Amino acid sequence: MAKNQSQNNCRGNATLVTTPEDRYILLALHNTFRNHLAAGGVENWPSASNMRQMTWDDHMELVASRWALQCVRGHDLCRKTPEFNYVGQNCGSVGAIGKHLGHELAFYLWAAQRPAAKKSRRKSLIRRFIYDEEYADFAQIVWAETFKVGCGLVHYTDDDFSTVLTVCNYGPAGALHNHQMYREGVPCRECPEGTRCKLTTTYHKLCALPGDPTNEKLPEEFIKRAKKQNSILQGTAISWETIPMILSMSFVLFV
Repeated sequence: MAKNQSQNNCRGNATLVTTPEDRYILLALHNTFRNHLAAGGVENWPSASNMRQMTWDDHMELVASRWALQCVRGHDLCRKTPEFNYVGQNCGSVGAIGKHLGHELAFYLWAAQRPAAKKSRRKSLIRRFIYDEEYADFAQIVWAETFKVGCGLVHYTDDDFSTVLTVCNYGPAGALHNHQMYREGVPCRECPEGTRCKLTTTYHKLCALPGDPTNEKLPEEFIKRAKKQNSILQGTAISWETIPMILSMSFVLFV
């Protein structure tokens, strides 16, 4: 479990702000990106034959929220749940002067962490992942065996600088050294036992359990808002320490 909440390192009043809409959007972002990669749609990355569909986990959200409320740089060392002894974690912060930006920007950064390696090197990483902090967050969001996610979102303001902290926990954990990221091949061909791809659903390239949602997708209003945020990213501060830096990134929604 996360440290006691009294050990708070936020430079302002930290407020937990996760809403049902946030849960829906974050889950849809994960599944949309995983579905796109599984189909071979991520440039220079092969398709996946065993990519699981994710669903939300309330217990993981609780643990992630407790950690986010402390504003501690890095990862919680004890985040297991009754279902998972080994739980992965992605952390990120987005800061700007005068307003809180969208929590989805942290996800875009994780997705943009793809290692810039030659084709042979990428295939080697997929078969046997070599841990590196520079692309561990990307590896976690596309780790085929991970099928649960729960995130906590926290706002705080230091003077006029507003920060959004996003912490997502994953089960079972991914980005494991010397383990396989996913199996390269035809989508759905090697789904784990008890799962299958549902060809008429939104995420038709993901291996789903019988009870997994079938019609979730990113709302059109969100997609329009996300496209507008490309221009906002200029001059945004993004890091765990919220050190100002100029970004020149272009984030793409795969829909």
